[in-house]
Amino acid sequence: MESKRTSTKKHKNQTNDHKSKTHSPPSSPYRSKKRLRTVLPAFKRTWIRTLNSSVNCLAVGAPSDDTQMDKKSLMVSVAVGTESGKVIIFNEGKEDVVIETKGGSIQSMLLFDVTRFGSTDLIVGDSHGTVTIFEKKQMLSKRNLGAAVRCLEIFQDAVGGYEIVAGDASGVISAFTAYKHMWRIKLTDETDILQQTAGVMKDTCDPRIRCMLFVSLLDHFNVETDYLLACDRSPYVHFIQGGQRVLSIEVPYTINSMCTGYFRRDYRTLLFYDPRVRQVILGGENGYIYLLERYQVTTLLKIDYPVLNVARFRPNRLDSAETDYLLCTGHFNEVRIYKDGQFIQGITTEDWIYTLAVADVDEDDQDELVIGMMNNCVEIYKYDYVA
Repeated sequence: MESKRTSTKKHKNQTNDHKSKTHSPPSSPYRSKKRLRTVLPAFKRTWIRTLNSSVNCLAVGAPSDDTQMDKKSLMVSVAVGTESGKVIIFNEGKEDVVIETKGGSIQSMLLFDVTRFGSTDLIVGDSHGTVTIFEKKQMLSKRNLGAAVRCLEIFQDAVGGYEIVAGDASGVISAFTAYKHMWRIKLTDETDILQQTAGVMKDTCDPRIRCMLFVSLLDHFNVETDYLLACDRSPYVHFIQGGQRVLSIEVPYTINSMCTGYFRRDYRTLLFYDPRVRQVILGGENGYIYLLERYQVTTLLKIDYPVLNVARFRPNRLDSAETDYLLCTGHFNEVRIYKDGQFIQGITTEDWIYTLAVADVDEDDQDELVIGMMNNCVEIYKYDYVA
């Protein structure tokens, strides 16, 4: 596992020097004349726990267990993957549940109905290269990939099928179910081909998969197409379908994190707003945030420090045509919140944030923010709004 740097001092003078300028498009009969309601974010910390082991990853929910069902619970469980190889499940009003994976430190984690019985199963990837699936806290299957499992994603098709996709530290992406291997691609080989074609010297010092994201994008004919987006150390976003690289788009620098949503309005989307429009945010190691839309990459904003996590946040009071909020964390003691490329608010924290999740923790139909910090603390922030 890569080493973690710790800092408790908040960086000052962090300015957004390259904010995107908003250009007002001409009026159009397709554009609603209704003024969109301005909703400003306000987050309040409502819950905090300190662990005895480093927090590596988070998931909101818990493996199904008939003995743990409690309708009076004040919040949905928060599952935390730790450096010690344990998954700790927190739920207010209940005792903590600890699942021993009997493997290495937890690197990635997902909750998904693998068995298709309507339950919630736990999928864990560890530093030994093992992906373990737990059903009701009992081990269902185990698969060894050979290198630390950095990323996990789930792909679901239109007929109810699924694939678990794992990206490891050797640069290999593997897809499988609980019982069957599906496909495998060595992304470093694909990167080498691109760099040789471009006449660029190979960079083999860090082949690990940095981030992955399943997304459905509109092609040039406005047809939705499913892709797995994957990034390693090289300056490319790779588009993968069925274990084959079908496209690679060059980006200015290494990408650490991705998320999808609707983050920037432009002339085209203002005239013809389409709810299928999806933009992909790319968080760069160089401190820049890029936006991928219709297979083109543009700069959205600059943070000045390496970006580790990006996430979409959407208050339920927003008008349907409004853009999403973008949450960013990295080498700074803060959750930075942006809208349309403009800085809105910062949530100051005691340490750098290593992992985060956005989900409805208290089941009030509004997502909350869950963060895991390098000082071993897990915190939950509840959203409110200022009109």
